[in-house]
Amino acid sequence: MYSLLSLRDKAALFPILDEPFYRKQRGDLPENESALLDFLLNGLHAGVSPHPLVDLEYMRFIRPDFELVDAHNFPDFLSRFKRNIVDPSAFFDIKHYRRTAEGAPVSPSALFDFLLRGDETGCAPHPMIDVDHYRASFPDVPQGAAAAFLHFVTVGDAERRDPGSRFDPVWYSEYYAEDGHPLDRPLAHYLRYGRFASRAPCEDEARATPSGPAVPRTSQAFRPDRSSATLLRNHSELVDRIDGRARNRVERFVERDIRPVALEDPEATLSQMRFAIDAEPQIDILIPCYLEFDKTVECLASIQQATPTMAVRVTVVDDCSPDPRYEKMASVPGLTYRRNERNMHFLRSCNAAYTRSTAPFVLLLNNDAQLEPDTLDGLWAAIRADPEIAAAVPKILYPNGRLQEAGCTIEPDGDTGMVGVGDDPDQPMYTHERDIPYGSGACLLVRRDRVGETLFDERFAPAYCEDVDLCIRLRQAGGRIRYVGAARCIHHLSASTSAMSQLRRVQLVRRNQQTLLEKWGARLKDGMAVRVLAFYLPQFHPVPENDLWWGKGFTEWTNVTRAQPSYDGHYQPHLPADLGFYDLRLVETMEDQMRMARRYGVHGFVMYYYNFQGQRVLDLPLRNLIARGDADFRFCLCWANENWTKHWDGGSQKHALMTQDYEQPTFESFADDAIAAARLPGAIRVNGLPLLLIYRPMLIPDVGEVCDYLRGRFHDAGLGGVYLAYVESMETANKGIDPADLGFDASVEFPPQGIAEPVATPPKPVKPGFLGKVYDYPGTVVNACDARRPGRVRFPGVFPSWDNTPRQPLAHTTLEGARPERFQAYVEAKLAEANQFLSGDERLLFVNAWNEWAEGAHLEPDQMFEHDWLRAIGDVLGARQYRSFD
Repeated sequence: MYSLLSLRDKAALFPILDEPFYRKQRGDLPENESALLDFLLNGLHAGVSPHPLVDLEYMRFIRPDFELVDAHNFPDFLSRFKRNIVDPSAFFDIKHYRRTAEGAPVSPSALFDFLLRGDETGCAPHPMIDVDHYRASFPDVPQGAAAAFLHFVTVGDAERRDPGSRFDPVWYSEYYAEDGHPLDRPLAHYLRYGRFASRAPCEDEARATPSGPAVPRTSQAFRPDRSSATLLRNHSELVDRIDGRARNRVERFVERDIRPVALEDPEATLSQMRFAIDAEPQIDILIPCYLEFDKTVECLASIQQATPTMAVRVTVVDDCSPDPRYEKMASVPGLTYRRNERNMHFLRSCNAAYTRSTAPFVLLLNNDAQLEPDTLDGLWAAIRADPEIAAAVPKILYPNGRLQEAGCTIEPDGDTGMVGVGDDPDQPMYTHERDIPYGSGACLLVRRDRVGETLFDERFAPAYCEDVDLCIRLRQAGGRIRYVGAARCIHHLSASTSAMSQLRRVQLVRRNQQTLLEKWGARLKDGMAVRVLAFYLPQFHPVPENDLWWGKGFTEWTNVTRAQPSYDGHYQPHLPADLGFYDLRLVETMEDQMRMARRYGVHGFVMYYYNFQGQRVLDLPLRNLIARGDADFRFCLCWANENWTKHWDGGSQKHALMTQDYEQPTFESFADDAIAAARLPGAIRVNGLPLLLIYRPMLIPDVGEVCDYLRGRFHDAGLGGVYLAYVESMETANKGIDPADLGFDASVEFPPQGIAEPVATPPKPVKPGFLGKVYDYPGTVVNACDARRPGRVRFPGVFPSWDNTPRQPLAHTTLEGARPERFQAYVEAKLAEANQFLSGDERLLFVNAWNEWAEGAHLEPDQMFEHDWLRAIGDVLGARQYRSFD
């Protein structure tokens, strides 16, 4: 069918395959063979680029982790374009295109959008190619913007034609000639190599670039290289280090055969089988099958060995398999064997079997899966624990012992992911129960009263995405999908669909993902969102206490502006840009902050709250919000329950300015203020309850009783209760303390405490008496991303940078090498973590911090990096949100 289409129709169906270009690349591909099929089966594996604007070698250079993509996993290959995570070639700048293209996009992929409607966009996808100039200069150039751009890429660059004012191809090819020969395709050379070697694109820029050795100085100012090549390299190198650490961990796993059943003679085993007969089973086990007789018998044997304590009825649904051995199952005592009159394919076969079943619970089990002992009992206990639990899924493992999935994720464009694939299944984050977006139909226990009369929506026939749709449907109706880490199932992934061609599977997956989007687009977009919350310091206004201790008019800005560099290249002081040296006595200033945060996807703030024996300090911003009542400011409170000291370290009472006590009046006043804040329209909620944090819970005697007291106060105030989280700081950092043991619902990761990586070579100080410590930001981020998640609700946290020089001029702690592009790589990793291990309202990512200027931890724009810290978050959130086809 595809081969009968015109080249134009083929391009519309599959835009990144330029058939003439691909055939030229392949060289020896016969005309009667399909270029698309050859690319799927051979070209992708061999790294042959399918289009002039798809350069697989360049993509791997920019993102080394691109090598991790299974060359035969075509949906994953396509997702790289849909998610816009890497420029597809040196000639295609995704950010530039999305910034300059006119009109509404027809695809979430910038490349697909350009290829499908390039002439309408009014732009070229790279700033160094001016299509208007190119068309006017050369009469043989096509007039359409997209055609003109592709003409330069395929013809003009090789002929050293002038693409515009920003690049001189003749000068560049001759000035940087290799072995006396001018360069071929000079702009391609510059974009792929020259810019990374700091080569000039034209003679004027070469003259403007100073040459010769730099003049040594006593103290070198902080002047970071912000060239696009450096930004790209900083980001990709850190991504590679994070992924490399994860790969190393996975590679250390020792594989072993863990199948409960491995039969030498399946027919003999089948002849000895018998199952208990119960007129009213509690679970109907439905096993759809086609071929794979041996694995089906092993599946049945594993059920027998599992010895479930509840009554079950096992049904094998034979979808007209050509293997005659299946007919022998009809004689197995207690086993229900049904053979379809015709091949109905997976989805309709399951639906027919479901309609004939009667038990209140139904287990869907692939015939290439095996249950470990106690798995059925574990799923049975979990689904009956709460009537809202509509489905339960086990931990699924490969036969070699590696984790296949610990639940699954759903992206806004319908793509799905298997949590923990390939990892050690016994890690704590894979062993505890939690709610998930969806679980694989390979082993899925459902409540009949939640599912209704129809199991799968037949719009997804014959197969793929039907289990995703079912789980979304159950959640939409108020149900929950529960992952049960103690229950284990071994699954030969894709064995049951091995008879289907790779191309056919790809076609079905793509079609059904589109169906999924058409049905659930809004739900996918909103239900999968991760909320970003930034810690917020209300220190930026004068208070009597600070006037007394530090001088009249003191605010945090006083320390910030006094800071000086301690060594060459030390970035100090950090000075604010857009918002200036603001005063938080003005609610309007806080609303400006909220508008700026919202612009980049930051959902709200975690405002520090200070209460010393019932005396509130720095509380004017909170009091103003409560008095105003309708301010545009979304926040929750975090009680910073530590002493105030002369050293700004929350330490002992020896140097204390104000000390904590934990008597009832303190708790009462804290609860009063927290309840008042929770009544505001901007109060942040989790699972319908106001969110409240405590900074150092271990300092509070009988903290569990205090949590009970707070829950009671919030309940009595008509708020339903309170969602309590503690911050993993100081004495709780990296200690793995279960929140439930202290009376909390969750904990918040609070980097960089406890994970800092020392720099390889400490810098030489320029300050006499310097005693500070300098750590490496990239190494610290790698440590943070490599730390194993605990088996409980823990909200991931990130930090943009850290340097408390303003507070400790000679003994500060600094994280050197912090850059927005590295922070972006950090956010990407932690956002993925939140997406994998948290669900619903608990999908939170915390940032330390919004405005900790005296600790060098701020998302607010500074004069050096401007909006780049915020833009890093916005780009990550935007890339994920842009995956929606809305």
